[in-house]
Amino acid sequence: MNPFRYGQVVTGADFCSRPKLEETLRKHIASNQNIHVSGERRTGKTSLVLETVAKMKISTVHVDLFQVKSMHDVYTRMLDGIVSWNASGGFMKKLMQRIAVLKPMMNYDPLTGLPSVSVTPSQSIMPESIVGLLDFMNSRSKAKKLVVFFDEFQDVTELKNKQELLALMRSRIQLHSEVAYIYAGSVRKRMDEIFYAPDSPFYKSAIPVHVENINTLEFSHYIMERFACANRSISSECIERVFELTNGNPGDVQEFCNALWDRVDEKTVVGIEHIQLALTEIFSREKPYYESIINMISDNQLKSLRGLSAFNGLRVYSKEFLEFSGIAQPASVTRALKRMIDLKVIYSRNKQYKFASPFFKLWLLHG
Repeated sequence: MNPFRYGQVVTGADFCSRPKLEETLRKHIASNQNIHVSGERRTGKTSLVLETVAKMKISTVHVDLFQVKSMHDVYTRMLDGIVSWNASGGFMKKLMQRIAVLKPMMNYDPLTGLPSVSVTPSQSIMPESIVGLLDFMNSRSKAKKLVVFFDEFQDVTELKNKQELLALMRSRIQLHSEVAYIYAGSVRKRMDEIFYAPDSPFYKSAIPVHVENINTLEFSHYIMERFACANRSISSECIERVFELTNGNPGDVQEFCNALWDRVDEKTVVGIEHIQLALTEIFSREKPYYESIINMISDNQLKSLRGLSAFNGLRVYSKEFLEFSGIAQPASVTRALKRMIDLKVIYSRNKQYKFASPFFKLWLLHG
């Protein structure tokens, strides 16, 4: 079985230990201090939080807010998190009573037998309803410590009445002294707007913890151990090259190693010569995604992407970039890059444009 997991939460033996960050989180959680965790995509924020809390043996309500579009979405995600936390008969009865005004429906998964609760989209969900769920969790946490983990929290800023929601949430959360709230996000600009803008209700309401890429030495040991668990090994030179091609991003490293594993036999020493085999495997898996991007963008936008690939996201208005890309005017590059950011194909960080997927960048270079 392939020991490398990506695109999902990893725990236990699959989790690469991050001692300093884990200790920082433990300290703040033990003090019921609210925390906001930021870091680039696929740096392992969710796994870090959930693994740390699990080791502390603390109950967790995990609320995934990724791409929520409405108050109804937020409410439903919170219900999902609450039911996953506690699905006992007595608890569910109290939950249904608490939200009775919204005419909730309880269903059971035919395979697992686990319950779920929903409210119909026709029911009007207001910020006050969401705050009511916060109060409910707080009231049920008196006997046992609780962590409420809002994942991809920055996506609430896309809601129409976001300011009202954030203000009401903050007014309640500051009273919940026995609950530790953790907010994680991958879009630093929007997370900063929530926690650092003076006019934001959440201004300086949580201690910041930034998640960088995993320490190279620690991650290298983890990768070697994973390969060794089933009669394979990997050279340090190959690991260095994987880190270089993925910029050391944990999720992308895991994906690369997953492809390497699938392309070699047992008792093989994985080396530099296997790098291209792994890339071919990844390109094959992700080709439909790459082609979908190509099909939705203009010729200038594609030229700009190829230029970004060749120039590593730098010097985008230089004469050399324009000549390489075949684009006449810098203004055309500006429009193209804005479109690519809107599509979340690329993002800007510290005056450099980066690809959301380093493998798409490599595919463009190989194309």
